[in-house]
Amino acid sequence: KELAFFGCWILTKVFIFDFGAIVLALSAGILFNNVLYGALLSALGSTIGSSAAYFLARTDTPARKSALRFLDEYPSLRGIEKVVKEDGVKAILTLRLAPLLPIPIGAYNYIYGVTRVPYLDFAAGIFLGSFKPYLLDSYLGFFSREIIEGTIDPTGYQDLILVLSLVTSVAIGIFASQLAGDSWDSIKAEVQADKRRNRRLQMQAEGGVGGYKVVTSLFGFK
Repeated sequence: KELAFFGCWILTKVFIFDFGAIVLALSAGILFNNVLYGALLSALGSTIGSSAAYFLARTDTPARKSALRFLDEYPSLRGIEKVVKEDGVKAILTLRLAPLLPIPIGAYNYIYGVTRVPYLDFAAGIFLGSFKPYLLDSYLGFFSREIIEGTIDPTGYQDLILVLSLVTSVAIGIFASQLAGDSWDSIKAEVQADKRRNRRLQMQAEGGVGGYKVVTSLFGFK
């Protein structure tokens, strides 16, 4: 069952099917009849699937070409690329918990694949950043099933699970915030700097042929 579960995670991450990831995370506690175990499997499955996308972008594949094209088209991605190369796991953890750009979460894996971030930093950031939301998703799915089936435990065991889930989630959030605080500031600064550079290039392009050549060369046009 676990292998099939991981296979589904690989498909959702490789094909950037974020809604499918939500369904898998919510169903994990139900499938394995254990909130914590389901959350751990979701975080691990997400990491495995994200790794598949990461390595696809590392090799000479259409996925890599598309990721490189994305970096050319969106200046904000170039800003994030710089921070990810420098901060590694902290930057990836930050962006997993608080995606900054208006692109699907799954698309970030391909962007990371064309940067110089080491794989272990990438995998650690994805796993730690995934466990917190997937823990709550696992509990919500598990608890919803019990409400529907009318099998809520009157002993308060499920309340204990909820409290432990919330405490664990808060602890992970605090740890992540402390670890990633500087990276978050660096990411925002790089994004804003890239936007300013892009505006200057656009002004140069509008002001003369010289500026036009700068912009066209930046985006790969001749």
